[in-house]
Amino acid sequence: MTLPDIYREHLPSERELSSPYDNDSDLRAIILQFVGTLDIEMPNVRSLFACATGGIVTIGTSHSPEDALIEFSRLAHRLKGSSKVLGFEALGNVFAVLEDGARGAKATLNDLAPFIATCDLFHAGLRRRYIDGSTHEGTLNESGGLR
Repeated sequence: MTLPDIYREHLPSERELSSPYDNDSDLRAIILQFVGTLDIEMPNVRSLFACATGGIVTIGTSHSPEDALIEFSRLAHRLKGSSKVLGFEALGNVFAVLEDGARGAKATLNDLAPFIATCDLFHAGLRRRYIDGSTHEGTLNESGGLR
């Protein structure tokens, strides 16, 4: 199965999935920790977004939609900063869009869904590159994840 056209424009390039700190052993260890953080935080991003927009929440949360929106904005801010500090500028820019959207009018929240999908694609690409050791371009597996 190939990547749906709606996501083609958001598919991260290998350059965007590379850090200028790849050859620094100390920072590379931090990059690996960051990818692990994304493993934990991306489900939280999706869950908080779902709660904030009145969608189906897949991870237990006791947040009201308003509180979920605040927490979503904080999480996007934190992930934006981490991404940019580690040299993943494009991913940081996507998290900036999420943060800005969460701080804006609630009516724009539904426009953020493709950006969350883009973060998922970046996460899958970073996981492939830094954890799995592969750099092949994306197709979707049977469950919809990036191969």
